Amino acid sequence: MTTIARYHEALRRIPAPGAGCHPALMSVARLGAFAGEPPAAVASAIAAAVPPGKRRVTDAEIRDAVDKAFADKGSARDWRSTPRLSNITATAPADLRAKFIERGGGRMELVDLWECSPVRIDWQPWEDAPQLLRALYAPDELLFIGTGREYGDQQRAAIRSAWDWVTALEKHTTSGGSRPEGLAGPHIIPNPLSGTVGKTQAGTDTYRGDSCVASYRIAVGEFDEMDKPTQAAFWRGLGVPLWAIIDSGGKSLHAWLKVEIGGGAAEWTDRVEGRLFGQVLVPMGIDSACKNESRLSRLPGHYRTEKSAWQRLLWLNPDGGPIK
Repeated sequence: MTTIARYHEALRRIPAPGAGCHPALMSVARLGAFAGEPPAAVASAIAAAVPPGKRRVTDAEIRDAVDKAFADKGSARDWRSTPRLSNITATAPADLRAKFIERGGGRMELVDLWECSPVRIDWQPWEDAPQLLRALYAPDELLFIGTGREYGDQQRAAIRSAWDWVTALEKHTTSGGSRPEGLAGPHIIPNPLSGTVGKTQAGTDTYRGDSCVASYRIAVGEFDEMDKPTQAAFWRGLGVPLWAIIDSGGKSLHAWLKVEIGGGAAEWTDRVEGRLFGQVLVPMGIDSACKNESRLSRLPGHYRTEKSAWQRLLWLNPDGGPIK
């Protein structure tokens, strides 16, 4: 779905005042900004779309959200034109990784990565997940969020629409600002799913396997070694389009790469698994287990008790682009 389509769908889905309307205003305004709509048009569209609720949303509140959204977009650096990752065909030698790291500055502190995010991430850690889902998915797209150990009916129950997940995640976020309790997680499959049963390679039923993927647009890149500032420098130096960078709360960053495969599983196997990972990323040290289309990634906004650390959204681009 295009950014303008996500914007119009988000307008239609604005919740009632008193039921999550205020944070939704910023999300809708950001989508309008990235879609290229004029600020005045976005403000008027939001005002017309806000449903009745427990309180009145003022024009000043809407203007503040729109002004901030457009200021955040304006502060982001221009995105340079880059080829789609799925079109890369050249074989990359292992020592090319060092050149990309050098191009990215050698080290990029995570605060600097956060500062250059096209979307200003100025909310609390536990708000990361709903903000990510609002920015990158249509409300009716089906997403798996869970532990990765679910089977049968439990697995099917862990697949909900993006809008249902946003509602559930925001409902469980405590108003006092403490760590949310009772959330599913800590993993997400970035590619939307069909919601129908498929087969694993072993022939067993699954609702979240490669055969269940409905939209082939995100590949996950992860290093098993290198510290995080060096990983961030690599992703900046590589200069390819990305949707998001997520701190796993452990030793790695998860890069959501923009691939947008239109030819289904066969094209994914050829271009992503064969060319992108086989010829480019794996020789440079990317975990080869990341190459399949239903790969799990860390869900930002989840608190890892075993690490005493948050899984954090560090960088977000609703249109997809390189780190600048």
